[in-house]
Amino acid sequence: MKSTITAVLIACCLFWSDALHAQFQMGTSQMTLVDAGRNNRSIPLNMYYPSSTGGSNATCADGLFPYVVIAHGFSMQPTNYVYLSEHLAANGYIVLALGTETGFFPSHENYGLDIAYVANHFIEENTNAGSLFESHVDASCAAIGHSMGGGATFLAASQAGVSLNCIIGMAPAETTPSAISASAQIQIPVMVLSGTTDAVTAPESNHVPMYNGAASTCKVLQHIVNGSHCGFADDGNLCFLGEPAFAGLDYAVQRDITQAMTLDWLDFHLKGINAAWNEITTFDDTQSNTETEISCVVSVEEDASVSSWSVYPNPASSSINIERRDVSIPATVVIADADGRIVLRGNMKIGERMQRIGLDQLNPGVYVLRTTEGSRCLAQRLLIVR
Repeated sequence: MKSTITAVLIACCLFWSDALHAQFQMGTSQMTLVDAGRNNRSIPLNMYYPSSTGGSNATCADGLFPYVVIAHGFSMQPTNYVYLSEHLAANGYIVLALGTETGFFPSHENYGLDIAYVANHFIEENTNAGSLFESHVDASCAAIGHSMGGGATFLAASQAGVSLNCIIGMAPAETTPSAISASAQIQIPVMVLSGTTDAVTAPESNHVPMYNGAASTCKVLQHIVNGSHCGFADDGNLCFLGEPAFAGLDYAVQRDITQAMTLDWLDFHLKGINAAWNEITTFDDTQSNTETEISCVVSVEEDASVSSWSVYPNPASSSINIERRDVSIPATVVIADADGRIVLRGNMKIGERMQRIGLDQLNPGVYVLRTTEGSRCLAQRLLIVR
């Protein structure tokens, strides 16, 4: 199927590795966050993460990993999306599957607040002594929601101050309060995955209005041809009672599409892997089951920025200095290995001209140093650590 790209401006950063997806073993664990501001509300999480050995409570793999909140659908469980959770963990993401609002009388408002709370506070595990994730949590974060969880993800993303870099709605359902109305407050990148034969949440009254309403400058709506509502979840859960006679696209095919598009979206927006964007824009060319609408302005300023940033010494051993001319905006400095795995991250505040970054924890080798402001890659260089 042919993609419709309404506005795309791409200038790729220099020297980014073509290797997209690093594979890890997977660890699993559980934890409960407590929101003191809402009467000590408990928020249980099923966690899947890159691991050194695999297994329950296994040691987290070396490096910094973005985290992803997954919100389940109505009357479903956090364990109903294992196919997606395991896929993301194997590719370098800490996955936090929410275990709240699993009953028949859920509060959509509280569910959205749960998503926002986890997005804002899980980063604290990075500095929590003794945590499985101490020194392993990158500040980049996304939320993925299915059905009711998709609508709640829109509610979460519409809140001021929420620490989300992007969201994905899988067959997102209208909620109370209205997720469609809330979409107008969303400015971060939004992806909506929609089965064209969804018999539970009709695309034209649920998915499409949320996509159209989002104020983001980067939006993607993927129509999965003959796709279902429940094909975004594992087999054998209560969702399938709502589509008892479904005879469209095979569920396994729909899940494969979901895994691929989700990973590309996260790799681009959370890890800055430009080749992942190319996969999104050419996805329809690789198979016949999708029709993708893309409305994005992806702008990367290369030429002007290269001369405005200095990195020295390079090659380096113990530390490097990052210096810039324009101090009127905050910026982020990221160092990634050849597989795109983030190993160091630093933030430069408004007015901060230079930052020194220690390299003692890095093994000798070639890395990519990238400086960004929002979704714009300002400069990128190879960094040699001796």
